[in-house]
Amino acid sequence: MRWHGILFLELEKLIKNSGGFLARNRNFVEMMFLVIYALEQLAILLILPLIEDVILFIGVSVLVVLTTIAMDRFLLKRSLDLKNEELNNLELSKVREINKLNQKITNMLVKQEKLKRKRWKNDSEK
Repeated sequence: MRWHGILFLELEKLIKNSGGFLARNRNFVEMMFLVIYALEQLAILLILPLIEDVILFIGVSVLVVLTTIAMDRFLLKRSLDLKNEELNNLELSKVREINKLNQKITNMLVKQEKLKRKRWKNDSEK
């Protein structure tokens, strides 16, 4: 397997594993991104007076902030997708249980009807 195949395979594992962590620790992840945003803003404010090429620095800073926002959005979407998948699986499980119960009720009604017919037949023979 080539290096890019290994890289994509490892990225896939990372994304799958991160989903469970995100689902269990959503508030923590939100707080961490707020801290990251604050640190980025603080770094911009502290470094800006020291930079000669302000326009380049602002461009790079905006790129960093936008990348952080994109990562935040991606991770939260992944968390939401996992929650939706979990909910769909739960709903499917409930539908299966309801179908089983409906089948049992139907079987009981059929048996009851057979017993009624048998009694009616026995009563009519007497």
